[in-house]
Amino acid sequence: MNTELIEQPFEDKDLHHRPGSYGKLLTYISYPAYVRRMNTTFDYQWSCEVTQLEFQEDEIIALVRVTAEGITKMQAGGKRISRNKEGKVISLGDDTKAAITAAFKKAASMFGIGIYLAEGDDEEAVSGNGQPPPRTTARTTGTITEAQLKLLKKLRTEMGLGPERLCDTAYELFKTKDIMTLNKTQASTLINTLKRLKEPVASEARPTGSPSQSQSEEEIPF
Repeated sequence: MNTELIEQPFEDKDLHHRPGSYGKLLTYISYPAYVRRMNTTFDYQWSCEVTQLEFQEDEIIALVRVTAEGITKMQAGGKRISRNKEGKVISLGDDTKAAITAAFKKAASMFGIGIYLAEGDDEEAVSGNGQPPPRTTARTTGTITEAQLKLLKKLRTEMGLGPERLCDTAYELFKTKDIMTLNKTQASTLINTLKRLKEPVASEARPTGSPSQSQSEEEIPF
């Protein structure tokens, strides 16, 4: 067992994001990345077995057993059955695969793989006053890097966007306009979002040399 690899953070290319409850941005790791990490950690000496599949009216439940070096972990995973507007099942096979994958990832996390992304999942869904928690993400993988700041500035310049427009985009994603408070995962998501939107937007650009509040364009880190 390569213990140094077990809880090692994954590369950005293996991280994906989806909206969660209360405005959180959830980060998850792709299935192939889990398999690769299991292979390198246990030198391919591991196995995964589906021990039970339960098909309910609206959900599929899978129970998976993962064994590595004589250690066995079991976890359950579920997937709601996808239906079209007429109520017909779209693909039971795909939903079954998703349930098995979810169970496998949970079992793998019990070995410590990707467990750092699960921090905060056990926190209560409401605060002490009974209100939902702030609309921010609980996922952190370190603060935004200098390289990410430079890339953000490069992208917004190429797109003709002012700092305020970039901050607005960050707010739409993470409910914060302060770019400097983003973590590396959030910054990566913002960069990927800009890349997808990249196209001539001269109509939205700020006049060249126009300052943002009391700072000149050169002084703005993003």
